[in-house]
Amino acid sequence: MNVPDALLACTLVLASVLLVGCDHQEIRSTPMSGRTATVSAIVETMAMAGTADNDSDSLDTTSLDQIVVVDIWGDRHLITDFAVDIGDVENRALVLIFMGSECPVARVYVPTLIDIEREFRDDGIQFVGVFSNGGEDLLDVAEFAQDYELPFPVVKDSDARLADFFDVKRTPEVVVIDRGQHPVYRGRVNDQYRPGGRKVAASHNYLADALTQFAAGESVLVPRTLATGCHIDRRQAISDRNDLTWSDISPIIQRKCQACHRTGGVGPFSLATYEEAVRHTEMIAEVVTDRRMPPLAGIVDDQFGTFSNHPTLTDEELEMVVQWCRGGANAGDGSDGPSTVDFGSTDLIADPDVVLEMQEAVAIPADGTLSYRYFQLPTHFDEDKWVTACEVVPSDPSVVHHVIAHISGRRKQLLFGLGAIVKLNGFSGENARWVGQYTVGDGLVRYPPGVAMRVPARSYVTLEVHYMPNGKPTQDRTRVLMTLSDEPPKHRVRSVVFNKRGFTIPAHDPYLRIDNTWRFEKPSMLLSIRPHMHYRGKHWRYTLRFPDGREATLLKVPRWHYDWQLGAIFDTPIPIPAGTELLITAIYDNSTHNPNNPDPTVDVHWGLQDVDEMMAGGMRIVELSDADAWSDSQKPSG
Repeated sequence: MNVPDALLACTLVLASVLLVGCDHQEIRSTPMSGRTATVSAIVETMAMAGTADNDSDSLDTTSLDQIVVVDIWGDRHLITDFAVDIGDVENRALVLIFMGSECPVARVYVPTLIDIEREFRDDGIQFVGVFSNGGEDLLDVAEFAQDYELPFPVVKDSDARLADFFDVKRTPEVVVIDRGQHPVYRGRVNDQYRPGGRKVAASHNYLADALTQFAAGESVLVPRTLATGCHIDRRQAISDRNDLTWSDISPIIQRKCQACHRTGGVGPFSLATYEEAVRHTEMIAEVVTDRRMPPLAGIVDDQFGTFSNHPTLTDEELEMVVQWCRGGANAGDGSDGPSTVDFGSTDLIADPDVVLEMQEAVAIPADGTLSYRYFQLPTHFDEDKWVTACEVVPSDPSVVHHVIAHISGRRKQLLFGLGAIVKLNGFSGENARWVGQYTVGDGLVRYPPGVAMRVPARSYVTLEVHYMPNGKPTQDRTRVLMTLSDEPPKHRVRSVVFNKRGFTIPAHDPYLRIDNTWRFEKPSMLLSIRPHMHYRGKHWRYTLRFPDGREATLLKVPRWHYDWQLGAIFDTPIPIPAGTELLITAIYDNSTHNPNNPDPTVDVHWGLQDVDEMMAGGMRIVELSDADAWSDSQKPSG
């Protein structure tokens, strides 16, 4: 052995001794040449091998290109799909942030990550939040993104395949790769937070420093640190089971699915029988696991009860359905299942007192963007009537995005465009009188006992209809079904509409927040509430701010979907003190990473068409007189 080789061997032995006896938190990279650089590379490799959570510097790019993740809307993507140019900014790197919705260390790092993302967004560096815990579903991920106001896309790493690829074991951990999928940095965000402890401020800003050096074209001085935080739990939330049969599952399907998934329903296929359900088991397991079905009106705080419409699956029901689908979808003998429901017709009001119908069918073309249409239907009421339930029923729901049934006075009006909206609702919604409405899967309004909406004598009911062609010409003739009270009710319903106008969402903007407020001037009972946005909508939240300063989230929608504009009807009306403010917060995503976005390259303005954007909402309330005021024990707790 010559002298240089002997020195090299001694250096390696010394490095081994030093590394065994220390907790190696960071590995620095400095420009070197010749044999010294080789020694440094070997020492770095040994250091990485000595850490508990390690990864190789070399990536199998073929495998990385095949890893699929799922966004909050349920769309599947290759993880490399996020490395795209944004406008004139060329993508240079992906920052994959492995997070956990229940990890306190991941949560406390969110403000720092948001600041870093905004600092480097215009440098072509794309952040993506990755959730790999087996017990997290898409709704958990979406709710985390909403609650912590994340301005970058988040995805579910199903089966932890991306975490396995990088051998990530803790959250939060950051992996930065350049456009060629070469490693840039991996490890901690900084050294401020750790499990069970924190510093007043960070001493080392590892991620920010690495991105600064990378953006400047310099070598990253510390390419690797050891992540600390919460372990990723790779166990799947739902265990295997094959003893369930159709008789166990059919009652759940009947209660939670068949209102839409039946012959004549709005669902794309029927689930009324075993033979029909067994053909769709893989899709059923996927959509219920992702909490995409049954469609979700939103999440309500426990203190405000539950919804009487759009019941979601309980955790136990979801687990049973998925286990049945994945466990062989056993038929059993079928003797213990519930009898088939006879829905009779597609109408939910089986015996209406009043039926109003368009005078003639409307021709809908195969394609194109259609302006709102208005149809004024005379009621022929010779006296005031009190509506206790109303159902709006399109004859071809496949081309109807929504219908609003307005009580519009005693004379026909010229209604077109924005002017029609103002005439029917008032400029700020102060004149709104919505007796009914329809969105996909949601066309029925039924009031509690003793509550009704007044329809004056000789009034018209005007239908505001938004048609969306579906690829083939068709016709629609919408009906309105009503049940009436024989006498005036104890309480009358007021419909309220709030609409924020005049805003613009810049092209490529991934996170724009818009706020609005509405004040309860009188003590009220809140019956129902609904949001409204278009394709750039992402999150929605209603918050109550009580006169004593307390705040409570009334309803939040973690993942907005334009095709499911569901309202929430509360099982028990919610008492609201006079002076309470309703805070309305909408989040818009005009980026290429919003899969619903028709065109991220344009500024989007407020407008009526779906290519425009809106921030609107509505609710139904009962305003109480002083004599009807409730006791303190009935007030919602903060």
